[in-house]
Amino acid sequence: MRILHYIPILKTGDLVSDDLRILVEAMKDMADVRMVTAKEDVMNTMNAFQPNIIHVHACWNHKAATFVKVAVETGYTVVVSPHWGLEPYSMRHEQHIEKLLKSNLYQRRMIQRAAALLVTTESERTHLMKLGWKKRINVVRSSILDQLTTPEQQATETICFYQKVID
Repeated sequence: MRILHYIPILKTGDLVSDDLRILVEAMKDMADVRMVTAKEDVMNTMNAFQPNIIHVHACWNHKAATFVKVAVETGYTVVVSPHWGLEPYSMRHEQHIEKLLKSNLYQRRMIQRAAALLVTTESERTHLMKLGWKKRINVVRSSILDQLTTPEQQATETICFYQKVID
């Protein structure tokens, strides 16, 4: 399986960035995995690599939403992880008016275009189900957040989910 992970920016010490680095490293023994950021030529990488699945790790990012749109229109299967960005607190208290505008302009469509969402907690899944933007939402615990989950378990469960989405 060929997997392309997209994250707008990788930052040292950032929870999402660190989680993604650990996940990609654990997946390397199980699949052909690439990771790209907005600074790279994402479209050329996508077309040259020809992934079976594209996993977008972003929320409230217009470049990510545009990438999802193009990838889906090109025929790729896309999974999105909003990484808690659509949680009720974030939606209501962090830049509320800006997020309301962005959700109407592109965020909702980004989620709806994805084949599925992948989250790390049942709570996040429940909140996303209440939004009603996407029904296919799966939980795979993060090894960085749950000390009972190893990176290998997270990678195996994630790849199994990708296969279900592709099938």
